[in-house]
Amino acid sequence: MNFLSLEYFTAIAEEKSFTKAAERLFVSQQSLSEHVKKLEAEIGCPLFKRGRTLSLTSAGEIFLHGSRDILATRDQTLLDISALTHESSNQLTIATATFGTPPFLSDLLLQFSADYPQYRTIIAKRLVRDIASHMDGVNLYISWLPLNDGLKHCPIIDDTFAAVVSKSLPNKIYESRWPAIEAELLATRNLSLLAEVPFVYLYDRDGYLAPDLDVIFKYYSIHPAEGFQSENSDLNFSICLNGAGVYLAPLDLIRRKLKQSSSEAREAVAVYPIDTGELKATLALSYQKGHILNNAEKRFIDATRQYILRTQNDL
Repeated sequence: MNFLSLEYFTAIAEEKSFTKAAERLFVSQQSLSEHVKKLEAEIGCPLFKRGRTLSLTSAGEIFLHGSRDILATRDQTLLDISALTHESSNQLTIATATFGTPPFLSDLLLQFSADYPQYRTIIAKRLVRDIASHMDGVNLYISWLPLNDGLKHCPIIDDTFAAVVSKSLPNKIYESRWPAIEAELLATRNLSLLAEVPFVYLYDRDGYLAPDLDVIFKYYSIHPAEGFQSENSDLNFSICLNGAGVYLAPLDLIRRKLKQSSSEAREAVAVYPIDTGELKATLALSYQKGHILNNAEKRFIDATRQYILRTQNDL
């Protein structure tokens, strides 16, 4: 049994014809028949039902599934080895969420390019909810967790969530009750205490709520009033600063965004750390399970961690 025999068998099964498979593979029908006979002799049972139409036996169905897995593993292994040993293009593609890019990414990329001029870095956009099935052409995906299955994560930041809101908004809504509510919020970190305040909602282009917001709202069994919604995290933060609602996000993200804002904007808002149960605010660089990191990818992960450690003290 070898890869060529598996390729021939898979083609015959997919085409349901020795003739069509031979045309697809540019080989003779006799060659295909000989490979199938050897496979059937090695396995010990027929793989095809031969009659007016060609179909798989029960053993053939099982063997087809296994053959596809083996060939896919071979192809991925060869790609990984090629990436590891050649790095012919020296191109590194970093994907970010369609919601927006991390506020530190431009500085990080400039520093990485200065330290490693041999690598050409490109930024791409991918939806958070289906990134695992859309990693073609992408080396690493930088995003806050959670993400769907199929990826391995290198944590960059382990943080807590926080709510940022214009100081005037809860005062306006809660009036005289706000000082006591605020004191309880600071003591308990209970997001439900802000449930009467409108929130700024982050949805993707297909109308799915950002995964971390969805988990947090379900944890508290709340669905606050909507002050504003968009697909863009930067726009939502700006809207929050203008008093439209509560912006809920990882604390590190909020601090970096506030650092880039005016002193007047920073003075006008309050930031409240929030209890989110088992959900942690983790920023990660992710890649497909089974992928072997090449030198460029390893260096970018290390550079990102070092950059975060170096800059967190300035927030």
